[in-house]
Amino acid sequence: MLTLVPEFVYLWDQFGSRMNTVFKFYYQAWALWAIAAGFAVWYVLHHARRLGRIVTGVVCGAVCLAGLFYPIFALQAKTENWQRHDYA
Repeated sequence: MLTLVPEFVYLWDQFGSRMNTVFKFYYQAWALWAIAAGFAVWYVLHHARRLGRIVTGVVCGAVCLAGLFYPIFALQAKTENWQRHDYA
């Protein structure tokens, strides 16, 4: 519901942009999705058989591990791998 509202409703404020409305609603929606995802993982792990628990654990672990690589590669990209440029 929170992600559908900005498609039809615009909140007028001093910033004057529809994107401000999208940000306000989507920020709350992502917080609720995070809570729902945590519950979903618990529910699957609690009610699944042994193989289902193992598969879910491996998938969740792989996703978390993949997320740990982002800061490394993002830092290298933003700092241009710490290369000094003399533009003068």
